[in-house]
Amino acid sequence: MKFNFSLTSKIFIVLLLLLSSCYGPPNLVSVKQEIINYYENGGYADEMNSVVESAKSELSGIKFNKNTTIVFDVDETVLSNFEVMKNDDFCYDKEEWDNWISEVRCKAVPHMLSLYKFVLAKKGKIVFLTGRRDTQQEATAINLRAEGFLNYDTLITRNPDEYDLTALKYKSKVRQELEKKGYQIQATIGDQQSDLEGIYNGKVQIKIPNYIYKVD
Repeated sequence: MKFNFSLTSKIFIVLLLLLSSCYGPPNLVSVKQEIINYYENGGYADEMNSVVESAKSELSGIKFNKNTTIVFDVDETVLSNFEVMKNDDFCYDKEEWDNWISEVRCKAVPHMLSLYKFVLAKKGKIVFLTGRRDTQQEATAINLRAEGFLNYDTLITRNPDEYDLTALKYKSKVRQELEKKGYQIQATIGDQQSDLEGIYNGKVQIKIPNYIYKVD
């Protein structure tokens, strides 16, 4: 028996074979290596350049005054923990993480110093709002200065009564407190949706790419 396949049939069969060979999730080792390559071979830096230029355009639409406030997250927003995460095979080891922070080894996220300076030139207030604990505040401040983030209104870390709050609840709570003090939050900048959602999150929300972890 002889079969005559049309071009459409041939394409369908090829696609079916390709889909069957790709069935199931990708290999975890391969995914980790793809992430490493993306971060180390220029892809991430190129994406960050585009994100920052777009952010500058969005922030240009804000009318700044002395109380205008831009809220920046810290980890994976202005300071990168990529090296410690890669060294730990992208697993979370609290002791290793705490040591990393205390050793002040984070490098600036590519192009974020440019965005920080852009906001600084607008003469508003810059607030760094991080999920790090109060015991890590001094090390965080030192690391920010070391990476060029020299001038800002305040750096806010979690107090003991906030340790167990989700990131979304904690950051919403802090932003509400800031507004009550007279801060006028116009934008939030962070690598997690929990940095950007919730109350008093401003008119502009800028998402920084993070391909490694998610925080609710």
